[in-house]
Amino acid sequence: QIDTQYYYNATPGSAQRDIKGALRVMQVLRDLAGRHGAMSPEEFSIAYRKALLEVQNSLSKPGLAPVASNATAVSQRHLQPFIEKRWG
Repeated sequence: QIDTQYYYNATPGSAQRDIKGALRVMQVLRDLAGRHGAMSPEEFSIAYRKALLEVQNSLSKPGLAPVASNATAVSQRHLQPFIEKRWG
């Protein structure tokens, strides 16, 4: 292990599967948004429920990982107020 004075994490609190899940949700929502104008309210309700079932396993809540180093601990401590504000 090498201690560093700088630590960067592009997606704090999110694992690779969280990012992939978010991309799946975004794609399904974009598809639904593109089709909604041609649907009746009843058709949209059915399509929305189908879309929700399709992505329900991708709706995760990111959390912080165990501390990997002192730099990670400092970084997480500084990021915590932003994470709580964003994901409460």
